[in-house]
Amino acid sequence: MERYGIDVSSHQGAINWQKVTADFAILRAGWSWYDGGMNIDKRFLQNVAGAREVGVPWGAYLYAYDRTPAAAGYAAPAFGEDFDYIPVTGDVPPAAEFAVRIQGDSMTPYIEDGSVAYVNRDPLRFGDVGIFCVDGDILCKQYYKDPAGTVYLFSLNRARADADVVLPSSGGRSLVCFGRVILRAFPLPGR
Repeated sequence: MERYGIDVSSHQGAINWQKVTADFAILRAGWSWYDGGMNIDKRFLQNVAGAREVGVPWGAYLYAYDRTPAAAGYAAPAFGEDFDYIPVTGDVPPAAEFAVRIQGDSMTPYIEDGSVAYVNRDPLRFGDVGIFCVDGDILCKQYYKDPAGTVYLFSLNRARADADVVLPSSGGRSLVCFGRVILRAFPLPGR
């Protein structure tokens, strides 16, 4: 049986997902440039929402122009090229889209070292916990962005405030959010 899919990115503009008759869609999440910098497709989240709304199965891809193996490997964990299956016990939240095993104590006592965190791709709100890639390092942190555009990634374990990350809008560091950890909301530090 033949199946037909569509490749969608911001180049196609706004998609009327109600009119899509494809069997599946592959959505460009972004692209990396020659030096390994990451760019997120400006319509990626809209396309994810549209495909979900009409029930079109979808997958994501990263278009890469990288010239070095280090730069090319930057997105591998996010796109399934370098992963392990995680056995889970207990109930999996219905909204979970993938899971990650947490390493370290910066999120205890809410997320313990070695535990499994369930993640979905819902947009983050201030105070949500997410899975991030910062300059190639994968982190689980609480998210906040101030009015000046500075992003703060906080440890829930305030005894590990040394593991907080601050990313000024003009800092030139790379930041990608892979998803929101399914947890109850926590107040931001100092609030």
